[in-house]
Parts: sequence; structure tokens; C-alpha cells
Amino acid sequence: MPQTDRFFELLEAHDGWVDLRAAKLRVNLEKMALKASAKTAIEIRNLASAQGLIVDGQITQSPATQRILRRADSIFIEILDGLGYREEIEGFAGVMAAPGSDLAIKDTQLKFFDDTFAEINKRLKTPLEPPRWRKEDARLFSSKKLTSIKALENEVGIIATESASQTMVSFGAVGQRELTGILAEQFGSSWGRVEALSTTTLTAHYRTLHRQAYRLIEEQQDVGPLKLVYAGPRDKLNRPFCRRTLANNKPRTEKQINRLNAKPSKLRPIMTAGGGFNCRHIWVIAGDDE
Repeated sequence: MPQTDRFFELLEAHDGWVDLRAAKLRVNLEKMALKASAKTAIEIRNLASAQGLIVDGQITQSPATQRILRRADSIFIEILDGLGYREEIEGFAGVMAAPGSDLAIKDTQLKFFDDTFAEINKRLKTPLEPPRWRKEDARLFSSKKLTSIKALENEVGIIATESASQTMVSFGAVGQRELTGILAEQFGSSWGRVEALSTTTLTAHYRTLHRQAYRLIEEQQDVGPLKLVYAGPRDKLNRPFCRRTLANNKPRTEKQINRLNAKPSKLRPIMTAGGGFNCRHIWVIAGDDE
């Protein structure tokens, strides 16, 4: 795809920006999870003590103990909530672009779009005007932001449930220190999944930003349908759909793009889903020489 060096610098910068924020969220949630798991161990021991389930300093194996352990995930989430995990996720989602809103100028992701659009325009004989964002666009992206927050919260809940299940399966008669270690191991794992979901969330939001901008340009400037090409890294991490599309990267309209077959995303529009979970590519306006 013949684009300027600056164009590729912007794509790489956006990828790095996404990775940094996703990694920061994972690290912060991991720290909270370790604190919450220790507090969960104390709460489980207190409940066991109240029911006379501690013998010689150890929590015994019994049906009553299993009933307590079945509550481990809800205890963990309640404690995690008190530590501010929801606020952490909301802060992460706060960087997602919301064009059309009063705060749009502060959105770093929107700044990436503006700079990338300017570089795309350099490849056009007749430059396009930037889209004129509307209040309904702000509502659309605010709704998507809330959906992303809910998806991340759901993933945290899934991790908690799976961790509690693993604890119940492996639980024996243990003391407080062993219990704390077991819960720390179980509840402190799997947070890489949150990082992957966070990366996917931000990149999908960025693709949606481009898609909505192109629709507005077609409508407001009467230039459609725009022809688009696939842009992003070519490396060993590319999945088959991305490799095929980059190899046959002819300009396509949005309708043509959404007819492409990407198995991980076959139930979602390719325009916004790309190659699927953790995909790093976006669709951009083709230059006149493409």
C-alpha cells in the first residue's frame, strides 16, 4: 500500500498507545486482584470459623466448607469493587474517542484519527473535508463506550467464577497461609485475557471511528462510495484473513468489505471487526494511485 512514512508512523503510534493502555489496565487489575484475594481468604476463614469448620488451625473439608467456597467469586468481586476496579475500567474506557461531544478535543484517539486523515488526504488529487461530527455521533460512541465497559466487567466476573471453581476442585484442609496462597494463585491469574480484550476494544472502537467518518464524508460531501484499503502491520502475528487481505489489497467499498470472509468475525461486520479478536488492522481511504 503506497503511503507516506508518516502514515505508517501514525499507525504504529496508535498500536503502541493501545498496547500501553491495555497493559496498564491489566497490571492495575492484577494488583487489585492480589489484594482482593487476600481479603477473600480472610472472609472465608471468618465464615468457616463462625460455623465451627476450623480444626487445629485448619479449615476442614466438608459440605459446609464447599458451600462457603461457592461464594468465593461473589466475595472476591465485592471486595474488588470496593478497591475500585470498576472505576479503573471506566478510566481506561475514558480514552475512547467520542466525536461530537464537548470533550472530543481531549480524546487522544480522535487526535490519531485527525492526523491519519490528514496523511490520507495527501494521497488524493482532490482532498476531502474532515467529517462534520454530530450530536448523534457522540451518543453512538458513548453507547459503544458503555458496552465496552460492560464487556470488561463481564470478563472480570468470568475470571472470578473460573478461579472460584478451580479453588473448590483443588481445596483440601488448609490453614490461613495456604488458603491465601491458593486464592492468590487462582484469582491472580488469567488477567492477560483482560489485556487482550482491552486491546481489541480500543482497536475496534478506532475502526468504528473511521467507518462512521467515511459514512459522514460520503453523505456530507456527495463523494461516495469511498474506496478503502486494509492498513496495518505485516508480521508473523497476522492471522490468515489479514494476510490474505493485505496480499490482495484492492480498494473496496464498505459493502464489499463486509462480504469478505473472516471466520473469527463472520457474524460481525468486517469493517469494524477486522480479522477478529486482537486484530491490529484498520480500513483507510485508498489513495488515487492505489
